[in-house]
Amino acid sequence: MTVAASVGQESPFKKETFKNKATSTYYNAHFQFQADLNKVIVVLTDITETKKLEQLKLKDMQNKLRNLYYASVAHDLRTPLNSILPLTDLIASKTKDPETLRFLKIIKNSANHLSNLVEDTLDMSRIENGQF
Repeated sequence: MTVAASVGQESPFKKETFKNKATSTYYNAHFQFQADLNKVIVVLTDITETKKLEQLKLKDMQNKLRNLYYASVAHDLRTPLNSILPLTDLIASKTKDPETLRFLKIIKNSANHLSNLVEDTLDMSRIENGQF
């Protein structure tokens, strides 16, 4: 598409990207001022599909990063929990002191609760990604 208009000087092609809010269409506008002809040359290119692909790629990358984060956090939480729970049971089997047993029960309940939270978080991540 070419549009003529009066301008003061000639310039090289310039590029701008804009979105038509009414139609949600994206365009690249390449334009050049031609002072000697008193014209502006404008070339519009519809880049809506390209923008949609970029947005899909961005969402895909965000999902992959989120999954990597969840996996890393789950691993970092599970590793100490896998030591705390058996050691709590071992200490409980070696002691007869009621107060120590009460403390160990609190530790075990808290560790089990944290373990369940980790599993629930991973389950939510799998559901969001259709892997459940």
